[in-house]
Amino acid sequence: MRYAFRYCFALVRFVFSVLFNGRVFCLVIAVRANFFSRLSRLRARSAAFAAATKGAIAVEFALLAGPLILLLIGMFELGSNQLHLQQVERIAQRATLLLRTGEIRAIDYTAQSFRSDVLCKNLVLLTCGNIVVNLSSPQSSERITGANVSGAKWCPGAAHEVRLLQIAYPVPLLSRIWAGTPLSTPYFIASNGLRNAPDAQTGACA
Repeated sequence: MRYAFRYCFALVRFVFSVLFNGRVFCLVIAVRANFFSRLSRLRARSAAFAAATKGAIAVEFALLAGPLILLLIGMFELGSNQLHLQQVERIAQRATLLLRTGEIRAIDYTAQSFRSDVLCKNLVLLTCGNIVVNLSSPQSSERITGANVSGAKWCPGAAHEVRLLQIAYPVPLLSRIWAGTPLSTPYFIASNGLRNAPDAQTGACA
């Protein structure tokens, strides 16, 4: 009886061990099969994605659009700056010619009236109110620069005196942003020299 009990216990233990090991084996097989199934589907999707060409042109355009747009804006701004500078030089040459030939006299104007009555005729790109006029001696201390026009004055001078006429116009905002100095205001400047007529009247600086 004692041996029969041991034999039954060993048999039950053997059956349970076989069933348990079988379940673990089946679980391992199932997990492995699921993993490889997912892996094969992932490989298939990756291969399909690599082989797909639909929308490739749109992606390439998106990558190139940014630099291309910046290049176009830069070209436009460069051309715009050149036109602004040519316009400033043109009105400065015209005004200097009028003063040299005596067609107009500096003493008859102020800086504001000279700007509105002489310089601002037939403007194309420039805004009249942004033009700065400086008429002074050619000494460096009385000249205005592209970085500072606060010293602009209107000094017609006396007879036979040499005068320097400077016309300044601010650089457009977009160009200042491109240059990294959006808060400062540099200027385009055109300078021309002239000599007052022998009978020119002396004018006070304003």
